[in-house]
Amino acid sequence: MLLWCAYLYLIRLPVAGIAYVAHVAGLDWVYDAVRSILPYTMDWRAIPTFVDYLLVIAINSAILVVWGRYNLERFKNVRRRARFSQVTATDLAALYAVPEVQVLEWQSAKRLIILHDPGGNILSVQLPKTWMNG
Repeated sequence: MLLWCAYLYLIRLPVAGIAYVAHVAGLDWVYDAVRSILPYTMDWRAIPTFVDYLLVIAINSAILVVWGRYNLERFKNVRRRARFSQVTATDLAALYAVPEVQVLEWQSAKRLIILHDPGGNILSVQLPKTWMNG
């Protein structure tokens, strides 16, 4: 919030300058609206600051456009949002070095007890026989 207050304080003179230009151009309603909010008169010292702001905006805009075009060119053939292929029971059986039938049995179970070693490797898989498992 404090930064917004500082920003508004810094742009008060360029805004007063814009209001003055609007007044000269015959847009008195703009001049009156700004004068009701900012009771400052035109300070010609603010014009270089306003031009500097416009220059910074133009440079940042150009950098953003060039960066966007660069990324578009660089990543135009990369398909990162494509779906992964479906993991099958054969893939899981190969991963865990068990028969495919056992993986299908695990997938059909409602509950599994999996025991791991300290390194996270699977030691054993148990299918408890309860009323929930059948």
